[in-house]
Amino acid sequence: MKNFKKITLGLLTATILSLGLYACSDDDVTTANTTTEQTVMAVNKISYLRNSTDLVSDLFFNLGVEEIEVVESLYKLKTFKHFNFRGINYDMQNFNFVIQNDVIYLNNRIGLSLVTDELVIDGEFKELKSEDFSNIEVGILSMIKYEVLLSVDNKISSTKRKTPINIGAPCSFNNTYYCIGFGLTNSAAQADCEATFLGSEAAGDYIGCEVIGKKEPVSGTFGLFWAITLCCG
Repeated sequence: MKNFKKITLGLLTATILSLGLYACSDDDVTTANTTTEQTVMAVNKISYLRNSTDLVSDLFFNLGVEEIEVVESLYKLKTFKHFNFRGINYDMQNFNFVIQNDVIYLNNRIGLSLVTDELVIDGEFKELKSEDFSNIEVGILSMIKYEVLLSVDNKISSTKRKTPINIGAPCSFNNTYYCIGFGLTNSAAQADCEATFLGSEAAGDYIGCEVIGKKEPVSGTFGLFWAITLCCG
């Protein structure tokens, strides 16, 4: 079993940490040549989700999450709607998770490190690659990781949100849905979003829906997550 951590921060982790999640200069966090001590310090400065809250990021709200409930070590997601990925509707309330030893686990089999860009499958660490994002669980883990590492300063109470985020035209709150794409890079996430939308459209999933605005990165995610907004009445 691989029993050591990578010395450098992974691309996904470093990008999230560089979003201004804690006070530092641009030189304080780099994507390469980061020592083990710096990595530990960076993660230790993050306030993980430890208590139940209705403070959520734009990304989580777009996914339909309105509240995160913490019951001992289990994190439960309360939702108000689903989202679409690769032609399938998913509900985030079906993806409860736990955090153990700086690893997010969706179940006892698959997890994602909070320190590096490594998946944990059956206890073994492996480098996260672009092709892994074809697995919905990997995508969900990456979005949960983003939420966990994001400071409360970049979140808004779901009860105070009057309209969905990033809409480009009027649409009632309950009729607004999102088609999500994600990846390790901006271009990969954008391409994934486009492929997801075209596949779902070809399958007839968007009959009765109208695209609002254009494909765009979800606010505050550095382009790692893209969304197409739809009004489905």
